[in-house]
Amino acid sequence: MIKERTTATSSVMVSYKQLFTDRTLRLTLIIGIALQGAQQLSGVNAILNYGPDILKKAGLSNSDLATGLLGGINVIMTFISVPLMDKLGRRSLMILGQAFMIVSFIGLAIAQKIHNQHPDASWTAPVSVVTIITFIIFFAIGPGSIPWLIIGEIFTAEARGKASSLCVGANWSVTCLLFLPMTSSTKL
Repeated sequence: MIKERTTATSSVMVSYKQLFTDRTLRLTLIIGIALQGAQQLSGVNAILNYGPDILKKAGLSNSDLATGLLGGINVIMTFISVPLMDKLGRRSLMILGQAFMIVSFIGLAIAQKIHNQHPDASWTAPVSVVTIITFIIFFAIGPGSIPWLIIGEIFTAEARGKASSLCVGANWSVTCLLFLPMTSSTKL
C-alpha cells in the first residue's frame, strides 16, 4: 500500500483518453462497467422498490415491515460477504449469487402466477417472502458487493480514480435507464 502510494505520487496520472485508447486499460474498464451494469440489471431495484406491492399482492398484510427487514438483511449480508470473498473467492460468490437470484426469481414468478390463478392458495405469501429474502441475501453476497470491491482492485493506482468514476457513472446510468420508463407509468 505504501509502495503503491509512493508510485502513484511520483507517476503521471492516466487521462480519460488513455482509458479508451490503451488496450489493457480499455479491457479493464469494460470489465468494471459490465460488472456495475450487471449489478443494476439484476433486478434488485425492482425487488426493493416494488417489494411492498409484490408482498401485498401475495396476500401478506404487513408488507411494509417485510420491506424494512429486506433492507436490514441486505446490510447484514453485505458485511458477511466481505470475509466470504477471501475464503470462497470473488468469482465463485458472483456465480453462486447469480444462480440463487435466478432460482429466487423463478420461485417468486411461480408463486405469483399461482396466486393470480388461485387467490385462496395461502402458501403463496410465505413462498413469496422466502424467495424475496433469498434473492436479497444472494444479491448482497455476490453481485451487490463484489463489483464495488473489484473496481478498486482491477485498476492501477494511476487509473483508479478516473476509471472508477466511469464505472460508477455507468451504474447510475443503467439505474436511470431502468427507472425512467417505470416512473412514467406509475403515479408519483
